[in-house]
Amino acid sequence: MLEIQNLTVHYGKIRALDSVSLEVKPGEIVSLVGANGAGKTTLIWTIFGCLKPTSGKVIFEGKEVPAKPNVAAKMGMGLSPERRRLFPNLTVRENLRMGAYLRKDKAEIARDEENMYAMFPVLKIRYTQYAGTLSGGEQQMLAIARALMCRPKLLLLDEPSLGLSPLLTEQLFAKIPEVNATGVGILLSEQNAFKALKVAHRAYVIETGTIAMEDTPQNLLSSDHVRQSYLGFRAV
Repeated sequence: MLEIQNLTVHYGKIRALDSVSLEVKPGEIVSLVGANGAGKTTLIWTIFGCLKPTSGKVIFEGKEVPAKPNVAAKMGMGLSPERRRLFPNLTVRENLRMGAYLRKDKAEIARDEENMYAMFPVLKIRYTQYAGTLSGGEQQMLAIARALMCRPKLLLLDEPSLGLSPLLTEQLFAKIPEVNATGVGILLSEQNAFKALKVAHRAYVIETGTIAMEDTPQNLLSSDHVRQSYLGFRAV
């Protein structure tokens, strides 16, 4: 479904991504694991068309994705960005409706809104509340729900655990397989390697802008390098 071909991205003279290649098949959860500053968010934003690559291609369902987020959304991608980036002065419901901005099927939009309330019950309780007054965990759930309101085939989920307590992180990650079960593929960018690998079908490790490893989560969890660098202990 998604194919990244030799993607290189610069910020001025700084090379943020260096010949990155990866793929996401339909219905997969693929995790992108790496330290802060490794290039995870840069890759997510480039895939969604927010950044223009120096070289390489982003291919979605056989078509090249231009550096235009509205086109990426129309093609079938949804983005839940790092640090949520909600509209703080709009209500929960208004934020959800913004996620469906490109859609015209009003009855289906209303149905999907109810589906989001079923998936994230706290949003139903808070639906008239301004997004900026929600807790961090509630904001993250709203960011995911807003992205799903465009009915994406692929959800780009960037650092969902950022700033959340261990308990809220646990609750949030329990929702990821639930989203995937609806038929949505997921590319998950996450600094919490253990959580990201536990929910994934496949995973990539990104280090200083390059793909260092690709394997099944089971193999990566047993890798001495991954354990020492990202999980804080060595294999035994």
